Amino acid sequence: MKEFSFSSLFSFIIIPVSLLFTACYQKCNCSDPVPITATKKTTLTFHSDTITYTSASRYARVNSFYPTSNWVSQMNCLQANVGTVGGNFLITRGYFTMDLSSLPADTSQIKSTVLVLHSNFDAADPYYGGNQGTGAVTNNSFYLSRIISAWNDTTITWYNQPTVSSTDSITVAANGSINQVFTIDITSLVKKAIALGQANYGFRIRMIDETTEYNSINIITGVSKPSDRIYAEKLGVQYYK
Repeated sequence: MKEFSFSSLFSFIIIPVSLLFTACYQKCNCSDPVPITATKKTTLTFHSDTITYTSASRYARVNSFYPTSNWVSQMNCLQANVGTVGGNFLITRGYFTMDLSSLPADTSQIKSTVLVLHSNFDAADPYYGGNQGTGAVTNNSFYLSRIISAWNDTTITWYNQPTVSSTDSITVAANGSINQVFTIDITSLVKKAIALGQANYGFRIRMIDETTEYNSINIITGVSKPSDRIYAEKLGVQYYK
């Protein structure tokens, strides 16, 4: 009988196993080792800032009685009102933008955005357009809506008003007083605007009741007279970036 040596047994086991690994290697076509890339962990910093008027801010108002007129040269305050001129009914709406470029493009990093608006502290001041807003205010609640189409403050009129979202509007309750401070959480509106690439389109204010005369709101803006500029619109923001 022919002897079966240990070396023969070893070759019998090793060779098939090596052939198995060779076949697997060729099947996978793994000619080069797969590199392992280390992902660097990014640490986000928490920011709590206030966004105020800048040279990029835009304001406008449109008026149904003067539907082809542009009022950019008289934008000392942001107006929304319902009234009359010489017995003729009119509606005014206001538009404005804020510089949101400091906020992250990833809206999940935005914690909150709170808009603060001051109504006109002296509505009878001619600087703010005479006595508009000083009538028998019965209900000056208004809508703050997100604008979803581009507009130009130097060419906007009643006839070419930009489109606003039918779902992204906030009802701002008022108490019938001319002098008020409004603190409005607009986080959802800002996040939607940034996510859709519409951050520069801004917001519109209009009276909820646009049928009753003397419903009015005059908001002090960043282009108001210097003594009132401290009351201009402000946006308190908290975010990670």
